Amino acid sequence: MAATDSVTLAKINHCCREGYYRQLQNICLETLQKYGHDPVLVFWKAFGILMEEQISEAISELEGIKEKRDVILCSCMALIIAHKRTKMVDKETVKQLEVKLKSERTTCGETALYFAGMFLFHSGRPEKAKEYIERMLKMAPQSKELTGIVKARSAALLITINPPLRNIIYRATRTNIAWMDRFKVAKRSIWQESSEVFR
Repeated sequence: MAATDSVTLAKINHCCREGYYRQLQNICLETLQKYGHDPVLVFWKAFGILMEEQISEAISELEGIKEKRDVILCSCMALIIAHKRTKMVDKETVKQLEVKLKSERTTCGETALYFAGMFLFHSGRPEKAKEYIERMLKMAPQSKELTGIVKARSAALLITINPPLRNIIYRATRTNIAWMDRFKVAKRSIWQESSEVFR
């Protein structure tokens, strides 16, 4: 499953951060051959399509996954953005999606929160992303839905958004030493990815 594949997620993050939307689509297409019709990969492929302003194609891709639990929030958000970018905005559809987003926010799992935060971060809304990631980290000790490395990567992402949040993350992870070790590894890998880009 792509949600727990840290290598694929690192590639997706890199392409989104650098604006390599065609490469993002290619990575997702290649990895879809490995995982089948994985909603996470379909979402990021659709995100790349949306960022290239191919609105109708992006909407078509997102409609197919908007009910999948792992991407329910980010696909709703992306559909709202896509519908608002069309020449003839369907206000009724946008309103329905906004209502759905509001209701799903209260019941979704931590995987959905993680990908919503990741989507918001790569859409240029880091403060909103921070809210979703913080909420996911609060849920993390009670749930084994995500692997530790994904939790760790989201914590490292949160630090890049706002460095003083280290205390929140350390408090949330103090009880789980293995989780903390994964956090250090993920933080180191994100910093290495960033330094390679600026070389």
